[in-house]
Amino acid sequence: MDKSTVITILLGVLMLIGLQMIVVKRNKRLTDEGKIIDREWKFWEKAEIFTLIGGEYEKVGNLIKTADYSECPVTLYPNYENKKVFLFKSGVDWEARLIFLGENEGKNKYRFEFIKWKTRNGIPTNTDTMNMIETTIEKIFLGLDSKTVVETEKIKIKTR
Repeated sequence: MDKSTVITILLGVLMLIGLQMIVVKRNKRLTDEGKIIDREWKFWEKAEIFTLIGGEYEKVGNLIKTADYSECPVTLYPNYENKKVFLFKSGVDWEARLIFLGENEGKNKYRFEFIKWKTRNGIPTNTDTMNMIETTIEKIFLGLDSKTVVETEKIKIKTR
């Protein structure tokens, strides 16, 4: 290998390390600020099911509509398709929905899941905002009932 090839490889490795450090630092800042939580890899491939007391649809709807989405710009579509579904769209990057599953014995149940996302090399292009919206939803439910039960369920993925 000649000297210029070695230098090119070293510069490439240093750039990758630098980019990784920037991502780690940004994630730490967002976590410290409470805007995201540290999630397992491929969290976008799992639905979260919330079971809580005091989570009536109208009450949750008002909190969803008035939540601060300034750091995570989304367009909200309440009562999507005339159902008890909130649709969240983040431009062309991703879409998610929160579905009211019903009430049973005084407990309300909701399902939050990502339904579409744009990828680059098999990874969503904007996992930070995906994490932010999921964290916002979790905080809403935990604010209503600190004993909210959160379960996860693998979703079926379709690729084009």
